Order: sequence, then structure tokens, then C-alpha cells
Amino acid sequence: GLLKLPKELRKLLAEAGVGPARHIVVYSGMQEAADVKAATRLFWILENCGYPRVSLLNGGFAKWKAEGKPVEKGASKVTAIDVESIDLNKFNATLAERADVLRLIEHHTGTLLDLRVPEEYAGISKKDFVDTAGHIPRAQSCPAGDFVQGPYFEFKTAGDLAKVLGEVELKPGGPVVTYCNTGRDATIGYFGLRLQGIDKVKVYDGSMVEWSKQPAVKVEDPR
Repeated sequence: GLLKLPKELRKLLAEAGVGPARHIVVYSGMQEAADVKAATRLFWILENCGYPRVSLLNGGFAKWKAEGKPVEKGASKVTAIDVESIDLNKFNATLAERADVLRLIEHHTGTLLDLRVPEEYAGISKKDFVDTAGHIPRAQSCPAGDFVQGPYFEFKTAGDLAKVLGEVELKPGGPVVTYCNTGRDATIGYFGLRLQGIDKVKVYDGSMVEWSKQPAVKVEDPR
């Protein structure tokens, strides 16, 4: 489930008519919690591709409909664009590799946030596709669900987000790397940090699926 290669992404974005010259607004259904990471992951992907103007529709399609705003039906009317118009020279600007996480741990150069539920962080439970229970050393728990609220899973206000992030210790000046099980919930933390004006944020896309399969790295189980 890792992010596709630049060549593949360029083709997908061009076929969808999603060019970097436009202001891109992403949204999802927001009818259930899983819809949040669908939108934030696309937001992160576009920023990782170097798109300069990307936004997320807070409350998504569910809130849009509830407020009586117009809705269209039918196939997309957007036409494809030239693949050469999509320049991915800044690709991977917001993506962290396993080596980046190892350096952060060894040199204390930033903050590592675990966006999974507290039970998974503590090693009490784990997903079947994750080999080892526990969390990456030096990571702090910051559950993705704490960033949103209400029936449409809207991102909290700046003041409430500050309280969420006040529960963790962010290393001044250093980058923040978010992770989860598969790199999906991690993008919720990425978006929440970006909302708070924190620019040095990256997503460890491999997350616990990749980390737990490496024999040369540690997983902390605090039980």
C-alpha cells in the first residue's frame, strides 16, 4: 500500500485533470471515521508531489449535503491534461523513509508521533498484518481520532488542536514524522500539524507494517 512511483502518479493525475497550476480542494464522504484518512492521504500525496495550493473541505460531502449545497450527478466532465505539465521535481518532500526514522531516533533530531489508537501504541493489541506489537522507539502517542470532532468528522478549531498537540512534546526546530499502521492515519496527524502552521512534517509511509518486518530495528512494548 505504499505511495506509487512518480511516473505512475503523473499518469494518474494527468488523466484526472489535476494540474499543479490549479487550487486543488480534496474531500471524501465523511460519513464514517475511515473517510477522514481518505481525504488527508490525498492531501498529503498532492503536497508530496509539490502541488502549491491544496485544501481540504472540512466536513466533506456529508456536511456539504446537510447544508443544502448543490450536488451534481453523472460522469466527470473534467478533461485530461498533458502529463508533461506535471513537474514532480519536488517529489518526496514530505515523505519519510525508514532510514529517516532511524536517523531521527539515533540523533534526537525531531519528533516521532504514533497516530494509532492507544492500545496499539501500548502493545495491548495490533493489526494482523503488523508483525510485532508495540511502537517505534522514542515515538509519542497522538491518536488520529483526537484531531476531529462531530458527526461530520471535522477538524477541530485551532485552539482545540493546540490542546491535542500540547499533550506531546514537539522538539523545537526539528521535523515531525508521523506514522501509524499503513501510512493512512498518519496523514490525519500530518494535516492537523499543517493546520497549526507546522511546516516541517513528514509521513513515514511504510509505518508499522514495514518497521515491524525489519530484523535490525526495535519495537518497544511497554507492558
